[in-house]
Amino acid sequence: MDLNAASAVLETALTTENELRAGVIESGSWGDLAGRINAELVGLYLTEDEWDGDAPFSPFQERPLLPPTTVAFKAKAKRKLAARQLFKAEQYAAEDVGGIVRGYVGEPKKNSETEPKFALDLASVGGTPRIVAVHEVCWKCKGLGTRDGGPCDFTDYGGATCVDGLMFKGGLSFDAGDRGAGSTHSTPKTGWEALMER
Repeated sequence: MDLNAASAVLETALTTENELRAGVIESGSWGDLAGRINAELVGLYLTEDEWDGDAPFSPFQERPLLPPTTVAFKAKAKRKLAARQLFKAEQYAAEDVGGIVRGYVGEPKKNSETEPKFALDLASVGGTPRIVAVHEVCWKCKGLGTRDGGPCDFTDYGGATCVDGLMFKGGLSFDAGDRGAGSTHSTPKTGWEALMER
């Protein structure tokens, strides 16, 4: 998967999500925006029916880039809204899926938007870029996979364990393989330098 093309897909999706999330907050639900949300954001995620490769598929536990379906407290939600950032994109060989680009993205809320929260794996499926796996970035090891001189073994409340700095949240399970080229897009807050510089 081409690094620049995949990064552009992610940047476009983040801009779209920010716009549509604001619209959902304004109206209180997906309402008239449902068509765009499904076409431009939900449609980015691979479904099990679309996959015929060997890598096993499990349902997404998390689907970042989707606005909430309903918003109870509009004023509070507006105050908290911030644009989700793409911090970094990295290419991986990922032979089982023909190569991926992993994008590290933040949260769409103030005070949380300045650190990577999720890693989204994009691959070309049927010639179309799709999000094929979602990971939560381990906040204990800051996405590095090592802590206190050894492997990070942090386990979150959902039972997912840190593997190489990430906790799997659904999609395809595959060996990412060798890391290739990378690109930096935004600077996170202090503490994430090692992940950004590798």
